[in-house]
Amino acid sequence: MARAATTPKTEDIVEQLETLRADVAELTQIVSQVATAKAESAAASVKERVDEQVHSISDTASQFSALAEESVRRQPVAATAVAAGLGFLIGYLANRK
Repeated sequence: MARAATTPKTEDIVEQLETLRADVAELTQIVSQVATAKAESAAASVKERVDEQVHSISDTASQFSALAEESVRRQPVAATAVAAGLGFLIGYLANRK
């Protein structure tokens, strides 16, 4: 039994191409939305980590400041001598040619 050969009509091909174009446009939009959502999620995650690091650094700086204040209060003469020594050293290094 021989099958009857059918050739697609031009209208059918045009219709299929239009459907394909619409599907590709829809897929492009979906991919764009997914990429935007992932980028926003990544940005929020990075912001959260940066905020945590800033808070941690701030806490550490506060602890060092409190420790320095306590050391100065316990040994004011030594602290003054260290500050003067550092001042002379920085002045020497700044004026050196």
